[in-house]
Amino acid sequence: MEVVYVVLGMIAGTLSGLLGVGGGWLVVPTLNLLGMDMTVAVGTSLLQMVGGSLIGLISHYRFGHFNGKIALLFALPGMIGSHGGKEIGLWLSQNGVAEDILSSLYLVLLGTVMILIWFRRRQPKDQKKSSPFRNLGPAIQIHDQIIPLYIPILSGFVIGMIAAILGIGGGLFLVPLAVYGLGIPIHIAVGSTILSIFLGSTYSGISYSIAGKTDLTVAFFLLLGASFGGWLGAASSKIIRSQTIENVYLALVVSTILAISFKLLAFEHLAYSLMAASGIGFIIFLGTSWARAFLRKTRN
Repeated sequence: MEVVYVVLGMIAGTLSGLLGVGGGWLVVPTLNLLGMDMTVAVGTSLLQMVGGSLIGLISHYRFGHFNGKIALLFALPGMIGSHGGKEIGLWLSQNGVAEDILSSLYLVLLGTVMILIWFRRRQPKDQKKSSPFRNLGPAIQIHDQIIPLYIPILSGFVIGMIAAILGIGGGLFLVPLAVYGLGIPIHIAVGSTILSIFLGSTYSGISYSIAGKTDLTVAFFLLLGASFGGWLGAASSKIIRSQTIENVYLALVVSTILAISFKLLAFEHLAYSLMAASGIGFIIFLGTSWARAFLRKTRN
């Protein structure tokens, strides 16, 4: 099983570096499918995000994909929200309702993201770079966008709380919000929101560990893979087009929704097969992307 955890961690870390999402939305359901208690899976997922998100953050900063204003506006309120989310998550565990409630919340969360991306894609291309909130309240200018201050502050707090409850980094919400809601370029959004993932996962992961709701052995193997994956994802963002990154993101969201649904309907073998196929497919995608980039470089 150790190899499975390392590979899962590598995929999660790569997603963190490539998409700006902590990978927890993939790790938590997968660990639960493998038999781990849902709350322990949440705590373990948060703990493993620390390494991958830190390496991804450093790499994106070096690549110039980081904006300090965006990072701090989301990260500081997110730290406060993560404290409340951690308390709610532990309460759900103590009352024995974590399994069903968290699985249902994952379906709602991922479904919302999928619908948001689908509607956004239906808009004319020249509207995708414009923030729909630009004329509301006190604002700050970031990357040619006028962004009301309350949007990143309030959303950072709420997303930080949700992230601590579900064992995710928050990037699953933060990146679509920054790109589709605020008009921030996707590479800048990815690199900047990773700071929120790092700070939130560090605080919440330690808190869950103190409460005895983590598996340190599994977290170690996940972290081992995630540390390499964080670098790989950030480096891959230099060779993969933004539209392709978005397509991969959507495909993984859909496969996770289906896997959770299969498990809730007691079709666990289908859920296992789908998650395994998604992981293998993602690895093949990365391999072919790097192969194409290498061939282009040798031809030039």
